[in-house]
Amino acid sequence: MRFDAVLFDVDGTVIDTTEAIINSLRKVLMKYTGVKHSDEELYVSMGITGKMTMDMFGVRESDEAIELWDKYFFELYDRVSFFPGIPEMLYGVRDMGCPMGLVTSKTKRELSAEKILSGILSGFDVVICSDDTRRPKPEPDPVLKTAESLGIEAGDALYVGDSLYDLMAARSAGMPFGVAMWGSKNPERLLELNPEYIFHDPKEIVDIIREDAVYGNY
Repeated sequence: MRFDAVLFDVDGTVIDTTEAIINSLRKVLMKYTGVKHSDEELYVSMGITGKMTMDMFGVRESDEAIELWDKYFFELYDRVSFFPGIPEMLYGVRDMGCPMGLVTSKTKRELSAEKILSGILSGFDVVICSDDTRRPKPEPDPVLKTAESLGIEAGDALYVGDSLYDLMAARSAGMPFGVAMWGSKNPERLLELNPEYIFHDPKEIVDIIREDAVYGNY
């Protein structure tokens, strides 16, 4: 299938932030709820906004808690890294002339603070954050806005993500979805929903786009 663009989630897809996010969130929830959650219980936060996470865990002082979460997160930032092969994959897709978009549940402020992304953000044609649309993922609005900004139909792009929220957003938008198995914390659930693509290695994305390039689609 020819794709007019490839869209990517950030956390769990492009960068491995799981350890920093989960450990910092655990500290926040201990402070505000007194409950110590397991990693598995906290994985539900991966892929949704901070506000949605705080609501989910019953934290009423959400703005204050999110600010503290950010503080704790950046204290652990040395544990954040690109997944192996991601920079090479992104450069490869870009070099073949395929437009790229970034669709994240981070706010613009949160994304701008991600120093690890500073060298690659300019390679994306469109970047859509949670505060760029009225409804964030798992609603389709961010995915649809990205396609609209690229001037393409949603069904002509591929969205690559690691979470159920990513799949739900893509499916509601009518966009083919590829699971980033290298970062997914609940792949069995995603596979039950029959995603169009299952990626075990980032270079598999390059292979698909290369087929389009060979046939002159870019």
